[in-house]
This record gives sequence, structure tokens and C-alpha cells, in this order.
Amino acid sequence: MFYDLFKMLADAHGVSVHHATQEIGLSKSTATKWKKTGAMPDGANLQKIASYFGVTLDYLLTGEQKETPLAGAGGATFLAGEEQTLLDLWRGATEEGRQAATVLLRGYQRPDNNQIAPNGAASVG
Repeated sequence: MFYDLFKMLADAHGVSVHHATQEIGLSKSTATKWKKTGAMPDGANLQKIASYFGVTLDYLLTGEQKETPLAGAGGATFLAGEEQTLLDLWRGATEEGRQAATVLLRGYQRPDNNQIAPNGAASVG
């Protein structure tokens, strides 16, 4: 049931169902309708919900996170759900936000040979 998935996403994001529907721009009665009737949102609202929670439309429709082909890639390059979410967030961020995210992520990199050096070049440790 769509309501259960919506509630799970709201809980995971630390917001109430009511708060999420308001921030998305849906009426107060929308989530109640989903819960009572098992109805699904229309396409436009599904897109708003997907954007708000940082998930794909496929995930909202199936409850399963699938790998997404990387746009412009010549073949078999795919993004896992979490990677797609990060890419979507990156694309929507300001330049200042991107710089802050880069600094933050560099602090959490694993010390292996695939690390990106501070100058943006791949290190070959």
C-alpha cells in the first residue's frame, strides 16, 4: 500500500506524514485518503514525492530500489539507489553547497588507491 511506503520514507527522514505532505504541497486529507482507500498519487504528485524524499519513481511504484543507468554513459555504467540520490542532490545544490559537500566527503574517504586527492586528481598511493 502506498501509504505505508510514504510513512516509512517520512519516518526515515525524521518528519511526520502530515509535515511531509504539507512540505510537498499536498492537502491535509491526501495521506488519509491513501491510508483509507489504498489509492496512489497521480503522476505529478508522485514526481513531487520522489523529489522530496530523494527516491526514484520506480521506488515509489514498486518499493524496490533498482540501479539506474548513468546518463551519457556508453554502456554498462549503473548507479545504485543511494548513488542516484547523491547525484540528484549534487545537481540541485548551489556551488557553495557542492564545495561544502566535497570537503565533507573527502573527510570520510577510505584510505585506498581509489582516493581523490585534494587537487581533484586521482591518487595512486
